[in-house]
Amino acid sequence: MSTDDTFYKNGIRFECTGCAKCCFTHGENTYVYFSDKDIENTSELLKTSRIDFLNTYCQSDEDGNIYLKTKGNKCLFLNDKNQCDIYSSRPMQCRTWPFWTENIKSLKAWHESVETFCPGVNNGKLYTAKNIKKSAEKRDKWYNIIL
Repeated sequence: MSTDDTFYKNGIRFECTGCAKCCFTHGENTYVYFSDKDIENTSELLKTSRIDFLNTYCQSDEDGNIYLKTKGNKCLFLNDKNQCDIYSSRPMQCRTWPFWTENIKSLKAWHESVETFCPGVNNGKLYTAKNIKKSAEKRDKWYNIIL
């Protein structure tokens, strides 16, 4: 993972406000991918079979990677109250937001990909540079397995 961690060497404050703005498409961040474990957990939560979950809620790209269908420009599981209906089994991609490698590679990337729309930035818990890198590495490992 190659990042310029100088901008977050003293950590970043972040606390999810529940605004759900990250559940809408943003530039290149269009798809929510699911690993086999994510599919298993979510289909179990929804009390449906794997095949029914895939047929009802997912699509696959030309490489066979499985991603969630959208409802317009937002996540299919974002309900009318802007709450996640699968929060307890949300995929790793969602669990590690906003500390993704592409978001923390530079201050410019952080600003453009997160800070401009997320009210949780600069609020709440202080995440150390070590915690931030660990989250990004966890997401990268998961991402490399599924793609």
